[in-house]
Amino acid sequence: MARYQQELSVRLIERDGRRIRLSAEGEMLADAAAKALSAFEPVLHDVLDTSHTRPLRLGALRSMSGELAPMLAESSPEMRAHIIEGSSPELLTALRSSHIDAAILGPRPDSTEFTWSPLRHQPFVLVVPSTHPLADRGVIELQEFSGDKFVAMAPGYTARSLADELCAEAGIKPVITIESDSSYTLRSYVAAGLGVCILPETMVAPDPGLVCLEIRRVDGTLAYREMGLVRLRGAPQPARLQGALRRLVKRIRT
Repeated sequence: MARYQQELSVRLIERDGRRIRLSAEGEMLADAAAKALSAFEPVLHDVLDTSHTRPLRLGALRSMSGELAPMLAESSPEMRAHIIEGSSPELLTALRSSHIDAAILGPRPDSTEFTWSPLRHQPFVLVVPSTHPLADRGVIELQEFSGDKFVAMAPGYTARSLADELCAEAGIKPVITIESDSSYTLRSYVAAGLGVCILPETMVAPDPGLVCLEIRRVDGTLAYREMGLVRLRGAPQPARLQGALRRLVKRIRT
């Protein structure tokens, strides 16, 4: 910094006690440099992206990740993609650090540092063994299962947070016998009669030993969470990746 001051014959920093801060001239140059970089970076990304070596880095909740590969292949067959699974907090952290370009998650983040493009509603269901006395009901209220044991996603997953919210809203305190971060494992526990489980419907594969029951909330609506595409506000992205994301959003909404 001292060398720059000498070359420019302008004081760029000032001492403030034991601290150092930018001078008025230094702040003017810093602001101008930030504006220049904001204009330069998107162009640089586009230039570097012409080699098509840059894949789309897309984060997704586990309940959506299995659907994304065929949707991307259909909407942008030329696009290489890396799909990273994680919980909502993990994916938001990855967005902040620019490790991913966008994420598909729900519910909508509270922070204004992210943009949100709504995609679809994801139904939540109660998974029960096919031998359960209420397995033929179709639509249920959770109060009816207050005496059942539950198995559940591990804490930290948004699927678990919504399941806890639904139970609290229904006025029940479920006895959770087993927690897991694998929906496959939880489904096997349900089939074995170890408990019932609240899961996104997309995480339940067809199984003759299981039945999915729609959950009616206290207000009469069916349980779901809103899924959306989240990006870091103001983060530069190559035009090719932006186009792929637009086509993917359109495909998911259909």
